[in-house]
Amino acid sequence: MPALREPMELRDRSDLAQLMRLKGDTVRSLADRAGLSHQTVHRLRNVDHSVCYRDTAIRVSEALGVAVERLFRPAERTNPSHLSTTAAP
Repeated sequence: MPALREPMELRDRSDLAQLMRLKGDTVRSLADRAGLSHQTVHRLRNVDHSVCYRDTAIRVSEALGVAVERLFRPAERTNPSHLSTTAAP
């Protein structure tokens, strides 16, 4: 099993947006269900740099009811300071 701190990259932002629309999710509602900060989901959904740790990718995928591999892939190279890691308060 891959490490939870492995960097993961969002495959396609439009796929995330489509799944959110199908589920009726906003950034806030998805963040709340995934147990993440709204800022983390906003970064994944709207910011050019859409890399996070595997544990965040799992939370987002599970909240949307899809396999993590559908939305994310292992990141090839990343700067750890760019990873979305903020949990909900």
